Amino acid sequence: MTDYLWDKSGPVDPEVLRLEGLLGRYRHRAPRRRRALLWGAVAASAAVAAAILLVALLGGEGTLPAAPSRSWEVTWLEGQGDSRIEVGGWLETDDAGRARVKVADIGRVDLAPNTRVRLVATGEDEHRLDLRRGRLQALVYAPPRLFLVDTPAATAVDLGCAYTLEVDESGTGLLRVDSGHVDLEGRDGRTSYVPRGASCRISRAGPGVPWFEGAPEGLLDPAGDALVPALAAALPRDALTLWHLIARVDEARRGAVVGRLAEIAPPPPGAPLDLCRKLDRDALLAWRDTLPLP
Repeated sequence: MTDYLWDKSGPVDPEVLRLEGLLGRYRHRAPRRRRALLWGAVAASAAVAAAILLVALLGGEGTLPAAPSRSWEVTWLEGQGDSRIEVGGWLETDDAGRARVKVADIGRVDLAPNTRVRLVATGEDEHRLDLRRGRLQALVYAPPRLFLVDTPAATAVDLGCAYTLEVDESGTGLLRVDSGHVDLEGRDGRTSYVPRGASCRISRAGPGVPWFEGAPEGLLDPAGDALVPALAAALPRDALTLWHLIARVDEARRGAVVGRLAEIAPPPPGAPLDLCRKLDRDALLAWRDTLPLP
């Protein structure tokens, strides 16, 4: 055997040279086969991943999940009308009509006679109605700020509760909370915090101050002349009303409101009176969280 077979040295054997020519065509097939096997493995992995994703989407039921509904079911308690309300659509009751609207899967809204509402939005992040006029009673079991009702002058933001809201087309109305809490947010930036058992008027300018039954009438009109005697008559049950008045009265009368509130509901260490008189947000919230509620 010549050295040519080992290190290409020595004389060339014609027969060996002929065999090299015949076998040369197969020299690069092995790498291409390895690349084919590699891409095959990648494709198989992708197929397995897609199958896993599909099973997750199907939820083991054999069908893809349904798209979120863009309408709510309507049941007529008195009278008759459409059986569903679509996003962007209106629902109206007449003088004798009463309807119950299923709020997605989080609760219901009952509409009184002569009520007109529009379904503004429904989805994972928000369910919103527009109460243009009339009265509705809401019962909702959901995380805070998921269900909202717009009115011409304010928006009722549900914090997990039951409440009644009525309003006319000018924006004048009333909110009564039966359980939980509601934030009543005005178009002017004011917000009233209305807990269980409290009520709050709505004017064309926005939400008023919340109050509990028996509150002196003079507390409900910050600009009125009856405010000073009403402050003297205020009781611990009126503490939340006075707390809202701090930011609603003029600076000349703010000290009297803060002083009276401190008498019936002493502030915690985190709410110094001088900061409260300056409308410091953190101090005011710290005080609100300790107020006695009926």
